[in-house]
Amino acid sequence: MFVDQLFVKCDCEIPALSTQFRVLAFELRAYHNGYKMIYSSNGCDITEEMRDALIHAKTGTKFMIEKIRVCTGDGIVGYLKPRMFKVIP
Repeated sequence: MFVDQLFVKCDCEIPALSTQFRVLAFELRAYHNGYKMIYSSNGCDITEEMRDALIHAKTGTKFMIEKIRVCTGDGIVGYLKPRMFKVIP
């Protein structure tokens, strides 16, 4: 199941603690059949291309969510650290 909204705790360059953020944009980087694929989203939702890449990913495939641009309730914009994932059985 895919999440419509993504809220995270601060671990970025934004000087705030325990603040919730709204995701403004992010990229999904995946390796498929030896090729590096980069997909972009202008919001917090995954795109159809991202969904298809994740659905067809084989066990052991690694993918990364990066360039995660967020905004605090105070309007401060910053980036979160990249997140690495691995498809498991």
